[in-house]
Amino acid sequence: MITTFPIGYYRGRIENMVGYVRCGRQVFRSINDRPFNPQTDAQMRQRTKLANILSAYRTLSSFVRESYQTRPPSLTAYNMFVKNNLRATDVFLDKREALAKACIVAEFNVSEGTLPPIETKTSGDRLLTSLRLPVGFLIDETTTLGEVSSRLVGCNASLRYGDKISILYMIQV
Repeated sequence: MITTFPIGYYRGRIENMVGYVRCGRQVFRSINDRPFNPQTDAQMRQRTKLANILSAYRTLSSFVRESYQTRPPSLTAYNMFVKNNLRATDVFLDKREALAKACIVAEFNVSEGTLPPIETKTSGDRLLTSLRLPVGFLIDETTTLGEVSSRLVGCNASLRYGDKISILYMIQV
């Protein structure tokens, strides 16, 4: 594998080589344009599964980029998202849906870290979580982020100041 380029960084394809920057280093690798059997059942199954995961990543990428606290430096957030969700979700798109970049909402893994998972469920038009707040505490347009943060930390032993929490609620349309 080539790791240097004489005139700065190169991104793109040259014949059967592709160049990209990964973790601040220039990388070149070859591409097999003609696999022995490109359409085995296992490969086709993986491709139809991957199409939905990539569509979900496109939608969620701005939330996912910093959400894998435990990822090794050699992996990107994209790699972690694909790795974790290829095993976890069994949603398959046909070729027409994949070309249209369709996305079927599923239980995607969007983070890893030291905080316990936040359980969520819906009740009518409301989203209920396993996070606790004091009885009678209402969140409205006048409630500040600081007020919510202090109440969350006060009522949930697993939370500390400085923790980052995002709850992503996707609705299929």
